[in-house]
Amino acid sequence: MVSRENAIILACVVPTTVAYFALTSLTDWPGWTYTAVLLGFGVVLPSLLVGYDSTRGEASG
Repeated sequence: MVSRENAIILACVVPTTVAYFALTSLTDWPGWTYTAVLLGFGVVLPSLLVGYDSTRGEASG
C-alpha cells in the first residue's frame, strides 16, 4: 500500500516531469526557468504539501 506522503510526492513529480519536458521542447524560455519549474513544483510544492498534511494529521488525531 502506498503511503499518503508517497502519493502526494508522486502526484506532484509526475506532472512536473511531463511539464518540464513539454516546456523544454515547446518554448524558448531561459534555461533557469525550466530549473525553477522543476524545483518549484517537483521539490518545494510536495514538501509543503507533505508538511501541511502531517501537521493537519497531528492536530486532528
